[in-house]
Amino acid sequence: MTDLNRVSATDIASKWSKVTHPEAAAIKSVDGLSAQVQKSYGFDKAKADAEVKQFGERRGRNTYIMSNTPLRRGADAASGNGQGHAHS
Repeated sequence: MTDLNRVSATDIASKWSKVTHPEAAAIKSVDGLSAQVQKSYGFDKAKADAEVKQFGERRGRNTYIMSNTPLRRGADAASGNGQGHAHS
């Protein structure tokens, strides 16, 4: 992987081993990643959100899931109106 701001299914499955590669490949947003971490690990929402936020911060301000899908939260993710920045 040449772009450190892009997150592949392999990156996700490597960080969270209880998330299967097919589950990781289906994730399209920060909220989706947080929900999957919550489900796979039995974390409450706040703990899962904190884990995902920390993961994104370590990777840089503009973090992407897969090749071209920016990690976006809430209404931005649903509408596609995000600026490409991970929101906290």
